[in-house]
Amino acid sequence: MKQLTSLFSALILGCAVSVAHAQSQTRSQSVDDLLKLVEQGIARDAAEQRARLKTFTEERNKQVEVLQARKAELARLEKLSAQAREVLPKHIAI
Repeated sequence: MKQLTSLFSALILGCAVSVAHAQSQTRSQSVDDLLKLVEQGIARDAAEQRARLKTFTEERNKQVEVLQARKAELARLEKLSAQAREVLPKHIAI
């Protein structure tokens, strides 16, 4: 009977060790899976950020070009206005 109890205890201990080992592997696998998900998320976020930055830069550059064109047009019109102010009094006096 003692041998049977010892055998039964050894069997239970072996099962417990086996279950603990399986849980440890599962946790390890879960942690590895979680780490992969986090790394994928970081990579995806970085790609999205690069795309947003590229779009922002392109839009900013377009706005700079538009602003420069408007300033050039304003300067052209101011010059034309100044010329008209010089010529107009001469024509009105005639």
